[in-house]
Order: sequence, then C-alpha cells, then structure tokens
Amino acid sequence: MTVEALPSKQMVRLFSRLMTAAWWILEALTPISRRIARLVASKRAPDASQLQALALQRAQCSRAYLIFCSSAGEYEQAHPLIERLKGKDQLVAVVFFSESGFNFAEKRGEDTPFFRSPWDTLKNWRAFFSALRPHCSVVVRHELWPCFLQVAKEHGSVHLINASLSADSLPKRMLSRQLLKFFDCIYPVSPERHSYLLELGIAGEKLVLCGDTKYDRVFKNAMTHKTIPLEDRPHRFIVGSAWHQDALVALDAFVALKDKLDLQLIIAPHEPSREFLCFLDTEAKKRGLSLGRYSQLKSVFTPNKCIVIDAIGILNNIYALCHFALVGGGLHHKVHNVLEPAAFGLPVCFGKYFTNSHEAVSLLEQELATVISSSADLQAWLLACLRQKIPDPKLLSFVKQHAGAVDRLVSSIDAHSCKTARSSGHSGFA
Repeated sequence: MTVEALPSKQMVRLFSRLMTAAWWILEALTPISRRIARLVASKRAPDASQLQALALQRAQCSRAYLIFCSSAGEYEQAHPLIERLKGKDQLVAVVFFSESGFNFAEKRGEDTPFFRSPWDTLKNWRAFFSALRPHCSVVVRHELWPCFLQVAKEHGSVHLINASLSADSLPKRMLSRQLLKFFDCIYPVSPERHSYLLELGIAGEKLVLCGDTKYDRVFKNAMTHKTIPLEDRPHRFIVGSAWHQDALVALDAFVALKDKLDLQLIIAPHEPSREFLCFLDTEAKKRGLSLGRYSQLKSVFTPNKCIVIDAIGILNNIYALCHFALVGGGLHHKVHNVLEPAAFGLPVCFGKYFTNSHEAVSLLEQELATVISSSADLQAWLLACLRQKIPDPKLLSFVKQHAGAVDRLVSSIDAHSCKTARSSGHSGFA
C-alpha cells in the first residue's frame, strides 16, 4: 500500500497562527460591523461548560464518532449513517460549519449532540477533541480545514463520504490534493468523481465506491413521511427550495394554466424569511393572485389555489402530497435536492445550473428529469406531465436501486477504523 506524506505540521501550525491573528482582527471589528459580529458569534469555540458536558457523555461510552457537516443538506445526507452508528455504547457528535445547519438541527430538536464548528485553529480543535476523544471522524462532502484534519488524524481514522469535489482552479486543486492526504479513506459519490480524484493524484487504494447516502435518506423519508392537512387536488404543483427566479417562473406558468387545469401551486421557499414572503405576496398580487400561508391553513382550512410554505422541516412531507415538482436553485445558481421529490415518484424539472448535483445529472441521463429555462418551458412540461403515470414507477425504481450506500459505508469505515485503532493503540469498535 502506498504511504502518502501528510502535509507538514509546520505548515498547519503556520496556518493556525494566521487564523488566530485573523480572529483577533475580526473581534476588534465587531463593534463596527454587524456582519462580522455575526460571523464571530457563530465561530466561537464551545465554552468550558459545553466541553465538560460533552466529556461526561463521552465517559459513558466506549466509542465515539465525529461527523463534520457543512449545513443542513449535508446533515440530511449523513443522517442514515448517524442513526446506524448511534447506540448504547456509542456516542455520535455533529459539528456544523454553517449557522443555518446548526439552526436546522436546533429547530428539529435533534437528540444527537451538535455544535457549531469553531474557528479553524489547532487550539480550538484540540480542546474539542480532548472532550470527545473520537475513534473516527467523518467529513461529509467537502469541508477541508487544515487544523481540523490534523487534529482529527491525531485521534483516529478520518473519512470523507459522498465526496463530490470537482475540477477547479490550479491553486485550489493543489490545496485539495494536499488536504485529502489526511483521509484514511475517501468515498466518491460516482465513478466520475472517482476518476477525478485519481487524476488529482489520490492513491487508488484510498478510494472506495460505496454510493451516495443521500439515496438512503430520501428512500427512508419517502417510506416514513408524515401526513400534512391540505385539501386534495387532482393536480398539485410544488416549487421546492424556491428562490426568487424559481417563484417568478412558477407564478407566470400558473397564471397561464390556472383556467385550463384544476391546478394548485405550492411554493416552498429555500429560506422563508419575512423579506422573501413579502416578495412572494407582492409578485402574486401583480398577477391577480392571493397566496395562502401554510401556518394559517393549519387551523383555518381554506381551499387556496396558491399556498406558500412559511415553515421549515416539512418539505419532504409536502412533496408526498404533490404531483409535479420544480426544484429550486437551478435557474440562477445551483439546483437543490432533486432526489426528495423523485423518491415519491414525482416528475421533476429544474433550471440549467444543475451540474453541482450528481443526482440531477443521473436523472437527466436516464431521461427521468427535464431542464426548463422559462415560464413557457414550464407550462409545456406541466402539460406533458399530465400524460404520465404518477407516481412514476421508473423514478421510484431509480431511487430504490441506488439506496444501500450506508451498509457498505459502515462496513468500510469499521474496517479502516479498526486498522487505525490497532496501529495507534486504541481499542477497536464494531
């Protein structure tokens, strides 16, 4: 087996010192910048009481795992793995890079201990790892931070799951190649990502194709969704994870079709902020429409033809009630999760900015999704969907066939972690 030289500790220490200096500067600027103040507040290291509570939890378990997620999406991908790893004698802790991910877990009332990731310095991470003492650290998708990775490597095996790194600028490629050396094992989401990582210079024995845990998550969600109280409709069209451009295209298409079809439009914003809800109300009124808000419909049941979901955490349950889905983000930047509606067999469309999503590419290759760029495209697609069988058995089969990554992943992580435990003196774990 090829032994790769890790990035030098001197370089990581230098990075840590630079990050420490940057932190001091940011703290000094907090009185004059709300944005910087929010950043500093979200990146403070866990305090002594939090670390003490974590250490007490750890003392009651013989094994511990750390899962590092960027945000809510990565957490959802990791959720099947977290559920498999949790047990009477096993502690799983989650850290979020983004504040939105932390807020998502907090609002969901998750029982897994979760934390904001601290500013990336050796001091911050060593304090956290000393409390948790994980045998294994798992990064979801692409959080590559030098200090975190070095400290994680000092404590046990390090794994990168659902790896979806893609070609970038030469400096970023060179940096990624160095940081990826910290990982004991990397699990690409697809053969294409596997090939890219080989081209990047990653040792082939480190790469294991297990699939994508996102399929496991959406498949389970589709099997266990909750019933939402909405009036039954022959045709219900949802815009999931909607941004401004998605909403405008959907509203225009709805206006053009509402007198031809018994169609209900549901808009589920990516972020249901007050500003975005006001934007939706304004644009709907311009088109002679009235938007009902989901929070009000729960107690006062009215047959609104247009509904905006002003709540978070229920999108999956809303998809279960719909017949067609436009997945947001793809009309202006990056498409969101296309598998959630596909898991219910909903015909799916999205904008042209979809290459960030391997699943979207796969659906298009199988002719199971459609790219739209305008209201006219959306109208034509909706009319064509009326001739399809819903739920679409091909979509259901596609998702089911790709599920099962978690079983393969757990087996591989166990094998590599036990190997690391033996070489470092830790006790093995199941």
